[in-house]
Amino acid sequence: LETLPPSAERDRQEVNLLSTLGTALSALQGYASPEVRSVYARAQDLCERIGPTPQHFWVLWGLWAFHLVGAEHEEAVAVGRKMMDLALQEKNLSWQLEAHFSLGLSFFFMGDLRPAQEHLERAVAIYDPETRHADAHLVVQDVGVTSRSVAALCLFHLGETDLAIERSRQALELAETLAHPFSKAYALGCAAWFNLYLRDAAAARRHAQAAIDLSTEQGFLWWQIWGTVLGGRALAGPESERAGASVAQIRAGIDAWRQTGSQFTIPYFLALQAEANAAEGDADAALALVREAREIGRAHV
Repeated sequence: LETLPPSAERDRQEVNLLSTLGTALSALQGYASPEVRSVYARAQDLCERIGPTPQHFWVLWGLWAFHLVGAEHEEAVAVGRKMMDLALQEKNLSWQLEAHFSLGLSFFFMGDLRPAQEHLERAVAIYDPETRHADAHLVVQDVGVTSRSVAALCLFHLGETDLAIERSRQALELAETLAHPFSKAYALGCAAWFNLYLRDAAAARRHAQAAIDLSTEQGFLWWQIWGTVLGGRALAGPESERAGASVAQIRAGIDAWRQTGSQFTIPYFLALQAEANAAEGDADAALALVREAREIGRAHV
């Protein structure tokens, strides 16, 4: 590219390369790594300069993911709305599907559960694995798996536990059927999270370890760390006999998580460590972690 003279065609080639590079970096380093940000920011600048391009939507998706994982939720929603506007303008059902998921996940992390669930269930309804899975290579993950995984978490908070359990089961089953490694790691990581909600420590440990094993094999740093944190919390279960090992594993995971630039789940991870500290009998450490988690949460409202 550096050898080519300036032109719109040259810029379009760079956008295509940057979009693919951003996808690979997101899987290997995490969505909020500085390299991912610089790649998508450059691609966005080029898209604005050369005008409409088929890659523009996926560049917006990358920017949305960066803001989401960085706990910049209002910015993430703003980008999600741009995605939806573009999807509706182009009458592109695949883009609408991704935009519904993006807005649903953003609203979930903002605690706005009803609109979150509406967007997620819309994504579940219009997903067709025969025609929509092809887009997974553009964003690393399959939206049929991700929308069901997050819908389970959202439904649990809304008190619809039976449907939540069904959505989690569907996500794991679909991921297994698709045989798409990153989507499978996503489903396993969210299943570990969901089973912690259910206070099913054995299932949480099983899914967390499976996420770690798969992610170690494939080089998915994001889900490897995720499994470490959630598996650490599940290690103690409701009892206290393994609380010390649980605290150490969670702390190591949080330290690694912060190094990826990820911010949006740190309050939850700190709360998990606080629970493990409390199980160990260290109430002072637990309360300090809860205070830290609340301060971070307030900073990212």
